Amino acid sequence: MNFESKYLVRWGLPGWVFMIFITLLYLINEPGYIPKILKYKGFLLVGFTALAAALGIILGHIIHQISLFLWFVVPESRKRKWLVYFDREFKVDKRIVEEEELGKGIKNIYSYRLGQLHARRGLLTSLMLSFVTIIILCCTDLNLLSVKTIILESGNGL
Repeated sequence: MNFESKYLVRWGLPGWVFMIFITLLYLINEPGYIPKILKYKGFLLVGFTALAAALGIILGHIIHQISLFLWFVVPESRKRKWLVYFDREFKVDKRIVEEEELGKGIKNIYSYRLGQLHARRGLLTSLMLSFVTIIILCCTDLNLLSVKTIILESGNGL
C-alpha cells in the first residue's frame, strides 16, 4: 500500500480543527475541566498530545468521507446520471493519457487540484460539523451557553 504523508495532513486537519473547537468550548467556559481530567486519568501531556493527534487523523478521515458523501455523492445521485458522469470522466482521462507530450503534466495538475478541492471541502465540513456540535452541546448543557461561546461560534462561522 502506497501511503503518503500528505494523507495524514489531508485527513488530520479536519479532525484536529473539529477537536480544537470542541476543546475551546470547554476551555473557555470551564477552564479547569480539561486539566482536571488529565490529572484524574493520569495522562501525561505528551501522551495526551499523541492520542489527540491519532484521534484527529481518524476523526478527520471520517469527516473527509462525510464531506465526499454530502458534497459529491448526494448531488450526483440527485441528477441520477451516474453512467453519464463516469463516461465523461473516462473520456477526459483517456484524452489526458493519450496526449503524449503534455499528458503526464496535465494529469499531475488535475490530480493536485482535485486533491486540494477535497481537502478544502473536508475542512469546510469539519467547521460546519463543529458549529452544529457546539450548538447541540449548548442546548443540552445551558451552562456552556455564554457570550464567550457566541464569540467562538461567530469565529467558527466566519
